[in-house]
Amino acid sequence: MVQKPKKQDKQQLYNLWKTIFAYADGGSINYFFNETYNPDDFYLIKDEKEDLIVAGLLRDRQQLNLNGYIFEVSVLDNLFTLYKYRNQGIMHSLLQKVLKELEYSELFSLIKTSKAKDFKQYGFETIYYKKRYLVNRADLYNVDGYSISDVYKPNDLLEVYTKFISRFNGHLIRNEKMFKNYINILKASGKEIFVTRNADKEIMGYLVYNYVASELVVVEIVYLDSISLLTLLNQAMGMNAYIYVDVSENENLDKVIDNLVYEVIDYMMIRINDKELFKRLFNNDRATIKSIMKTSNRPLAIGYY
Repeated sequence: MVQKPKKQDKQQLYNLWKTIFAYADGGSINYFFNETYNPDDFYLIKDEKEDLIVAGLLRDRQQLNLNGYIFEVSVLDNLFTLYKYRNQGIMHSLLQKVLKELEYSELFSLIKTSKAKDFKQYGFETIYYKKRYLVNRADLYNVDGYSISDVYKPNDLLEVYTKFISRFNGHLIRNEKMFKNYINILKASGKEIFVTRNADKEIMGYLVYNYVASELVVVEIVYLDSISLLTLLNQAMGMNAYIYVDVSENENLDKVIDNLVYEVIDYMMIRINDKELFKRLFNNDRATIKSIMKTSNRPLAIGYY
């Protein structure tokens, strides 16, 4: 039976996350369970005889800006099934129950793509992709005029993010409270954050990077012009021979830096929970999520990782 965590389940759920998601932890799980944990955001299946949580997922509540409309949505994240209980249809039952519930409250639900699970069977389709650029030291050149710093306030990041993301369609909305939490989680997980400012001390961009298997990956980079982009990339490069840089599918870093190579990665899927309402909203009996997004003159970017 699908259920919410009880008070006594919190420690067991924490222990499971520390084991299952250890590869992405670095301290962020401790912060999450100490500061932001809300049992209402979880869906679990338990083996009642063993009093054991065997599967679960997190419902991350967000707001989606799509074609000028603001939608309450959920990103379904941190899905897991204990090894002993896999291939028994448990996650299938969990997802069906959760999605059925969301059909009554949200027009859209989102989920990260997975090589281990085919979410198309639940009505999800991939619409968000990201590029992963390989940037070698020799590719970068120095620029003057902008400073680099690790001193900033949440509102600084919000200000530049809002300007940057306004170029895009289909993105998740952030506010100052979200940035405060975002910064704390990033710091708790050991990720580095740097900002760049122009000569007038105006913030022009920021980046977040992390080391994955001894390779530096820029997991988010926000910039208002080419100088801020290059300033931030030079900071990330440091003493590395190369770095990887993740951006949305429609950001073309190779227009600023010559001879860059990249791969396109499936990233995020979306599900229309009420197709009839969706068609009425956009006044189109043949509307699909992809056809509606194409009516915007702004490219897609999700603003989530």
